[in-house]
Amino acid sequence: NANLAAGALPRNSLAGSVDTTRFAFSLSAKPVAKSRVRLTYRFDERDNSTPQAAWSRVIADSFSSGEFETNAPYSYERKAFSASALYDLRTTLRVAAGVERREVDRDFQEVAEQTENAGWGRVRWRPMAALEIDLRGGTQKREIDRYNEALAATFGQNPLLRKYNLAYRYREYGELSINYSPAAWPVTVSLDGMIAEDSYTKSQLGITSAEEMRIAADLSFTLSDNASLYVGAGLEDIESLQVGSDSFVTPDWRATHDDDFTTVNGGLRIRNIGERLDLSLDYTRTNGGSEIVVDSAFDGLSEFPDLDTEMHHARLALTYRRSERLHIELQLRYQRFEAEDWALEGVGPATIPTVLSLGAEPYSPEVVLVGLAFRYRLGE
Repeated sequence: NANLAAGALPRNSLAGSVDTTRFAFSLSAKPVAKSRVRLTYRFDERDNSTPQAAWSRVIADSFSSGEFETNAPYSYERKAFSASALYDLRTTLRVAAGVERREVDRDFQEVAEQTENAGWGRVRWRPMAALEIDLRGGTQKREIDRYNEALAATFGQNPLLRKYNLAYRYREYGELSINYSPAAWPVTVSLDGMIAEDSYTKSQLGITSAEEMRIAADLSFTLSDNASLYVGAGLEDIESLQVGSDSFVTPDWRATHDDDFTTVNGGLRIRNIGERLDLSLDYTRTNGGSEIVVDSAFDGLSEFPDLDTEMHHARLALTYRRSERLHIELQLRYQRFEAEDWALEGVGPATIPTVLSLGAEPYSPEVVLVGLAFRYRLGE
């Protein structure tokens, strides 16, 4: 907007500075026969010491807000502790259980302190040499000290809104894995499934519930002593319910989101080509689709256009074993991503009056990567 006289920047340089610290510790022990206990602790800190300054924001390329705002140098401190134990009841049956606790402290966000407690149990059963069944389930509960509505109001948010990553959440989930590898056949079959349910019972606005389901199957073939082939396919479905307000008070609209992802992949491994060369070839294709249906007290039922994405990824690796200690690897990767996004397609910088940041096209990157790696093993 050539007619708009925006205010000067508060300083010539951001003078940004961020320090990160990470520490991890683990301890494993076998207190009694047929058992194992493991303790872990992780500490992760991001200290953003970027100086703050006041600046006047331009609203929709039409006018200056006339009010000064201050940049927020976000920082956090995360701690995670976990304890697990397993015991072999029989040679064919193993049981395990564990607990986890995560603590997060943040600056300049609506929730300053957040904790998450989780517990899980696991049973692994091998009824025969060729078959293994693994079942796992658990719960997670995320608590917050309080939601700072006054801070949210400074961001222009409805005081009833709860951001999904900061809100109270209770999750229940279960996972099942089956692996079958008959000795008489050069084939291995793997089946995996997961289902989870999230509840945001303390959120009046925002996401209130979500369900996730994932299934996958893999098939591996041993072609010879030095060659193998695998193929696989997977499906993931995520459904969620979001509640909002056009009137900036109580809820007056709701939206259901349905996201589906399908994946197919395959690969080939060949060892000892000319006694020193190994070849690895992999290909993955993923398709995604999103549907959003809105039910509003003012406009009734409506549906947004679908959002579709597609990604192709291929990898070729050649490993030359120069000696027992030195391996040289040449790697070639190709990736293409395409998206059909109704919110971006056909929308130029001046298509919609008084709206900034338009003119961006849907993502469609194409990447080719060539890499060379050397691995040298020390000692015996």
